[in-house]
Amino acid sequence: MVKTNDAGPYMAKTNNADPGKINTYRKNPEAVIIYPALGCSGIAAPDLDFDIFVLLHSNIPDEKINKDFFDKKFYCSTWDNQKDSRSGQPLEVKEPPKKIALGNDYIIEDRLHLSEVFWKEFKTKGYTKIYKIRLKAPATGFYNIYYNQPQKLEDELLNSILNGRPHALDGDKDFASLFNTGSTLSIRVNPKGEQQQGQQVRRYAPLYVTPKKYISFGLVGDPHTALHWYEFERRWNEYRNSSKIPRNQRNNCEFGDRCNEKFCVCGVCDNDKNFCNYNKEFLEALGNIEKDGNVEAVVILGDLIDCNRGYKSGSNVKDINNYQADCNWLHFYALILDSMKQKPYYTVLGNHDYRFNPYQPMPYLIGERFSIASDLNITRQELCKIYDEEETVYESGGLEDGVGKRSSLHISAQSVHWYHLVMNPFTDYVVHHEKMSLCFLDWDKDEVNLPIDNPELQFSDNLPWAKNSLSELQIKLLKSFKENSPDENVRVLFSHAPIINPYPQIGYEYLKDGKITCGTCRGRGYYSQRTSEGPTVVECAVCKGTKFQ
Repeated sequence: MVKTNDAGPYMAKTNNADPGKINTYRKNPEAVIIYPALGCSGIAAPDLDFDIFVLLHSNIPDEKINKDFFDKKFYCSTWDNQKDSRSGQPLEVKEPPKKIALGNDYIIEDRLHLSEVFWKEFKTKGYTKIYKIRLKAPATGFYNIYYNQPQKLEDELLNSILNGRPHALDGDKDFASLFNTGSTLSIRVNPKGEQQQGQQVRRYAPLYVTPKKYISFGLVGDPHTALHWYEFERRWNEYRNSSKIPRNQRNNCEFGDRCNEKFCVCGVCDNDKNFCNYNKEFLEALGNIEKDGNVEAVVILGDLIDCNRGYKSGSNVKDINNYQADCNWLHFYALILDSMKQKPYYTVLGNHDYRFNPYQPMPYLIGERFSIASDLNITRQELCKIYDEEETVYESGGLEDGVGKRSSLHISAQSVHWYHLVMNPFTDYVVHHEKMSLCFLDWDKDEVNLPIDNPELQFSDNLPWAKNSLSELQIKLLKSFKENSPDENVRVLFSHAPIINPYPQIGYEYLKDGKITCGTCRGRGYYSQRTSEGPTVVECAVCKGTKFQ
């Protein structure tokens, strides 16, 4: 292992007698690794070449950037317990670096769709150049790649980019009570309890090196992590402990002998059921995948968080002002760092990731009662008790009546900015490895979520749906994906929403346009009649219309 110095050779003048010594006025890191990232790990075969992408500061002249410029600049440390170390092994640069021209669509080499906010935020700090660097992979293992420059400079840059957004796992003055939930989250984040206060949020560049030509995935869908689940569980435990029926009095239970089953039916006997805390279920799922020797990688398929705003513990759970922006992303980041041991992770966004505000637990959605009680493994009445809510609820489904930016259905690209700046700078991306080609597609869609006054529609038809199956840019990316992946490769497509709608009323010929929409019922009543010439659209079963819009 090689102890790297704290300097990059260009951003500040160096002492020629000691190239590792830099002057104190240097303020900016020389480079920012954008691929791989925490939510889109790199993957390579041992001792073979692989590519990474970096942002370089505009102060570095193009004529200085060559193969020798990057000599002994990239290092890797083993991931588990060493990802924050600056003592690693150097990675050999195999070819001259290639400068990447970024177009208006923000796509890099037809396979990495860079987040617009990521590009613009780092560009304001002077990072205007993208380079592809080809490196030689180390031996089989799981690593973090880093650039040979002071960690402190990288931390300061990220903090300035986040600019008021949460940037510490605990102890930040504006978010001091964020993890004071009585849970073990703070311990999980730092099992040894070292430097718990103000633990710095960082960008990582994980690399998985395997000789396998095919890898298997453990899929986790819709984790819906959020800080308010801890409060719900705390309230449930208080209610449960105050309402238990001793075994010798179980005949007083209205469910009688049925409460002898494995899970209590009434929810108040002393063998009562467990509250389903989404955060803990997510951690358990990731833990099981990490221990499974037959699984090489983890894919989390959207709805990573329940909403952007994170609940501030110890406050009124009904008051939307007690839900702080981006804190659920900070929490999700902590869960991932805790769980990510020896396997690469890949994330895509879902519709909930674009939502700012939390749901009230039992809203009316478009004229019908909707409850998350069954998802939490409790009854609706029990949810009313722990939420201190009567049967009256907010029509908008949010913590505040009405619509607009404080409604639970408010969606915004701003909701995912923290995620892009810290965890994954790409909305859509493609990863190639040996005999596999993988494509990950973001939700990145507008929604239709306005009420439709039609009694013939089912409740599921009134939930928010994506306006489009695919964006034009995603269609372009998919075409490149097919063209650039060998026919003998296994191609796998990952996304939160089905690309091919499972409902039979939608014919495949319309999917490319993403506008399977009836003017009255959004296409939910259409069906297709297959003939020798392909699907034929017949009249809408609900509104009797025959035109798509």
